[in-house]
Amino acid sequence: MQTDFERENMHLEKTLKLVNLRWEEATKSMTERALALEAAREEMLEKVTYDMGGLYSKQGFEEMSELSQAMQPLQEAAAAHQADERVIKTLLIMRDSPYFARIDFLFEGEMEAEKIYIGRSTLMDKASLEIAVYDWRTPVASVYYRYGMGNAEYEAPNGVIRGKLQLKRQYEIRRGEMKYYFDADVQVQDAFLRELLSKNTSMQMKAIVETIQRDQDQVIRDMQSELMMVQGAAGSGKTSVALHRIAYLMYQGLVERKLESSQILIISPNAVFEKYISRVLPELGERQVKTVLFDEVFHEILPDCDFESRSDWAEKWLAASTDKALLRRVRAFKGSEKCTELMERVVKALPESILPICDVCYGDTLLFTKEEVREKLLKAKKNSPLAYRLKWLENEIMEKAHALKPDRMAALREEALAQLDDYSDLKATIRMLLIKDAEETVRAVQTFTKVDCEREYRALYENKALFISLCEGLLPVEELEEIRRYTLKSPWAYEDAAALCYLTERVQGYGYYTDMRQVVLDEAQDTDEMHMALMKLLFPRARFTILGDVHQTLLGNPNRSVYESFRRILNKEPSMLVNLNKSFRCTRQILAFASRFLPVQNQGECFSRNGEAPQLCAHTKDEKAAAVAAAYLESGLGTVAFIAKTKRHAQEVYERLEGSIPLRLLDGEHLQDFKGAVVLPLYVAKGLEFDGVVVMDADETHYGAAADTDLLYIAATRALHRLCLVSKTNITPLAEVEA
Repeated sequence: MQTDFERENMHLEKTLKLVNLRWEEATKSMTERALALEAAREEMLEKVTYDMGGLYSKQGFEEMSELSQAMQPLQEAAAAHQADERVIKTLLIMRDSPYFARIDFLFEGEMEAEKIYIGRSTLMDKASLEIAVYDWRTPVASVYYRYGMGNAEYEAPNGVIRGKLQLKRQYEIRRGEMKYYFDADVQVQDAFLRELLSKNTSMQMKAIVETIQRDQDQVIRDMQSELMMVQGAAGSGKTSVALHRIAYLMYQGLVERKLESSQILIISPNAVFEKYISRVLPELGERQVKTVLFDEVFHEILPDCDFESRSDWAEKWLAASTDKALLRRVRAFKGSEKCTELMERVVKALPESILPICDVCYGDTLLFTKEEVREKLLKAKKNSPLAYRLKWLENEIMEKAHALKPDRMAALREEALAQLDDYSDLKATIRMLLIKDAEETVRAVQTFTKVDCEREYRALYENKALFISLCEGLLPVEELEEIRRYTLKSPWAYEDAAALCYLTERVQGYGYYTDMRQVVLDEAQDTDEMHMALMKLLFPRARFTILGDVHQTLLGNPNRSVYESFRRILNKEPSMLVNLNKSFRCTRQILAFASRFLPVQNQGECFSRNGEAPQLCAHTKDEKAAAVAAAYLESGLGTVAFIAKTKRHAQEVYERLEGSIPLRLLDGEHLQDFKGAVVLPLYVAKGLEFDGVVVMDADETHYGAAADTDLLYIAATRALHRLCLVSKTNITPLAEVEA
């Protein structure tokens, strides 16, 4: 009589045979498509070479049209070839591990439970049309993530399906071999997850389909929310959940149409984090999506503007001491809805009073008075961007000038006859005079129809009377004057970038990202209201997934109302705010230590995993700090981070430690692997995790203000297994006071 383990092995062998069959079919198909594609390319190249000589002949246009039509099958064949490549990559993953779970589900009204195997992709037996493996994103797979034994249900396209979950089994399959399996009640699942989390971190974030938790699954599978917001404690998996949500949305389709990778955008906090998350979607069998920094968005809208980068802004903020209060006031205004209102007032005032509208003449003829020009502009197409209305106005003026061209030619002919001795140059002279008249009219018109938004933004702050007038009711005059003077002292600061881009988008209406259907914003707690308003303009047709942790803000003073601001400004309904309070990253001891930097009422739940207590090493030399990290690595940890407060501090720490231990410097701009020992600034470490962490110079000089508790919380929660705070003097009192 067969044992259960033997039956499971037989089923695995049967599944792997099916995977190999599909792989052979896909490989054969891809080879055939590749040959056909190459032949089609050669044929197309010959056709292009043959037809190029006749493109400017009488039949040229028709030939180009035929050529374009002939290319369509070629493009379709290329797309099919790429699809085959993706299928083969997916099957290669399935050859290693075709599934990771099984549920036995007794559908309501049935007599026998159905065995449902769950993996990263769907596998179908074409002969029987039975599904051998269900993709983790299918509706029925949600039962595995959301229910224990007993009654269960899931939402299917034709309604709610009910039944009973009779078995919930999890497998460990590697290289096509069954290592073990277990029937997963809560305690056993937790033990498996605890063992998984006890391993070293990787240099890139991994997919978590095997360990998705119930509350995480609800975020991933939500299809109703126009705005999904996730407030997640450090290590709660919010970024990973967002990436799995993207994979789910691409699998399911968004609303009525399938969501393509080109319609998804991730706004990332820095380039290192961008690389860190880059492997997850390909692991899940989906195409990579575009990832950008806010800096890149700003430069796309205003490529010629020299903005302070986000990392330079963070550096300035964290290094500031005497003028931090002023920096806070400036950013508080420029990042607020008050500044959005100011930009709206500028947009309204431009055609009403700011633009240098003048009388427009064509030669000696007055076409329009400046009052008539302004009236036309104010009445024209009020719902269109100002730049569009100005272009319409310019065309209107030039059309009237063109209508007067015959009369002007007659007048110019008389002038030319009076001036010329040789009448053979009469036509050329008249033509040159007409061109000169037209150029003068165009120049006059374009003094007010070509709006330079950067120039207008600077002029706003340079013109005290205008600035104070447009800011009426927003702030007291003395505060406004302080902000105005600060703005004029230096090139554009990071806090000016969003405001200037908002003004540009409102005036020009370029619509860079109107095709986007899903936008994911990470580290949302450091996002200003002005950024939110800009996002609303840039992504008018998108749904949003917003991720953050109000206790990991670089500014200190957690802004707990940030999610309400997102809801109000983006104005997307229905919206949902989900709290992920359980941390899966740190050991219980590290999280307990990190929690002392949070208010008692905001301390989250820890997934219980024991480890060593964090070390507080006062009066410690650099050699001792290096020795601590070296001991971490010798004990088997794969990555150790020396976390400094700023980039300048990180450079200093790197130079201090360089001779004591092999290490590299991560500055947030140059992409490197994390393996071994690295030094990096605190704001680059956000969102990353390391096996061991050494917080350098954790003294009162670097971390003495009350607002620095958030920074210490960020630093401490980067550690999975080991944590040490070192200082050449006393450890900051912030780290020594128990919660």
